[in-house]
Amino acid sequence: MKKKIFLLIIAVIICYSQIVNSPFLWDDEEMVVANPIIKNSKYLPYIFTTSAFGNKLNEGKFFRPIQIFTYFIDYQIWGLNPTGFHITNIVIHILNALLVFWLLYILGFTQILAYLGAFIFAIHPSAIEAATYISGRGDALCVFFALLSIIFFKLSKNKKLFYPFLSVLFYLLSIFTKEN
Repeated sequence: MKKKIFLLIIAVIICYSQIVNSPFLWDDEEMVVANPIIKNSKYLPYIFTTSAFGNKLNEGKFFRPIQIFTYFIDYQIWGLNPTGFHITNIVIHILNALLVFWLLYILGFTQILAYLGAFIFAIHPSAIEAATYISGRGDALCVFFALLSIIFFKLSKNKKLFYPFLSVLFYLLSIFTKEN
């Protein structure tokens, strides 16, 4: 099992490692580079009252406070070095692949089928935007929290009182990660 997980992680790193030296692109410039909210902790309360671009929250704007908070954390660690932001996206994608494996396994798939499903998820080209485009992090985070919500919902059948609570919590985090 450890070998399969290690291979899954290596597969993601091989597929997406070329992106780590890429610059900020398109919406990254506005959502990260020009966003004052991620650069100073005094602006953190505004995460819930502004759009993902740091503007006033009006109808039709992106509301992604969890995504913006992850940018705040990245900025505290990496400054405006896009490499760090890309590494975070790759780590989130690795975690999502591991969660896909876990979900498939607890749904009753054999270990090898769960691994194959997770492997396909990990390297499939449809995930490239969420894994490599910094502004695409909303998709990866939404999937991360949604998978956790589903996993804890499934595990709540075991009568653990805190599992339903965790399922709802992760569902809400998913909603606050990406508005749709």
